[in-house]
Amino acid sequence: QKDALEGEIEGLTEYLTQPGYPGIKGNLLDEEGFPRADIDLYAIREARHRRAILQTDHCEVMKKIEQGLHTVHALSAPAGGQEEQVLPPAVEETTAAPTRVDPGERLPKQAKQTFSPPFAVVDLVADSSPAKEAGLEVGDQMVSWTRTDGNVIEFKNRTVSECFTLVGQDTAQSEGRLVQVRILRETEILDLVLVPKKWEGRGLLGCHLTPVRT
Repeated sequence: QKDALEGEIEGLTEYLTQPGYPGIKGNLLDEEGFPRADIDLYAIREARHRRAILQTDHCEVMKKIEQGLHTVHALSAPAGGQEEQVLPPAVEETTAAPTRVDPGERLPKQAKQTFSPPFAVVDLVADSSPAKEAGLEVGDQMVSWTRTDGNVIEFKNRTVSECFTLVGQDTAQSEGRLVQVRILRETEILDLVLVPKKWEGRGLLGCHLTPVRT
């Protein structure tokens, strides 16, 4: 189901971003303020709407995968006799994240949850980059990165160095594919959808991360 959703989303994205088209959220009006006559406005609106629905469905599937992985980790954890790792305080979500659809959408979450502490801080986001399209901002703290194979990279079960290594590896392997990134922005937890890809600048993301100081 995950692969099918991602395939259809990628197809709609390619359709909306083909040469001469307005993209995911570009203006449908011409310079004089009239509806563009050179494109099929109805088809574009339908494609955008369909893509929004698929993004929400994809979020739900990724959440189920993440919950299943946490269950597996819990069942496989040793019963005792091992020293407990000391971690920074977990982040508690106090308000629901707002809903936004498009690349970089903020995916809705329900109820109050506790998340792993962040392992990285965004200290640079280039204009027109995939990171910018995803909605990442300078100062955002990365809580988790859900890989294309469904595995979640987060601080509570790895070191900061391991997190950075895995994120770098997965970025290279995820070109053109959807990646779910969970961030802490001030006091708000947000889930964003990021698509690593080639752009006019360096790398596949167009942002820079530094380790969180604990």
